Amino acid sequence: MTAATDIILIDDDHSVLDACREVLELEGFQVSAHSSMASAMAELRADTGAVIVSDVRMPGGDGLTFWPPSAPSMRKSRSC
Repeated sequence: MTAATDIILIDDDHSVLDACREVLELEGFQVSAHSSMASAMAELRADTGAVIVSDVRMPGGDGLTFWPPSAPSMRKSRSC
């Protein structure tokens, strides 16, 4: 059995994605890293309850247009 995901991390820059994942995992978080919105959306449909950290500008969808489709399954969301 795997531990529940704490943070869903989305970034198309693999070096940023890997660095952020490594830091978060060192802090004890269970991280699910994605390099595209499409792969992240599949996980969000499972209603994991995880925090989402997303790049704003990416090909195939960005962090700003990502929120409305995922909003119905989210209790609270905040854009920083």
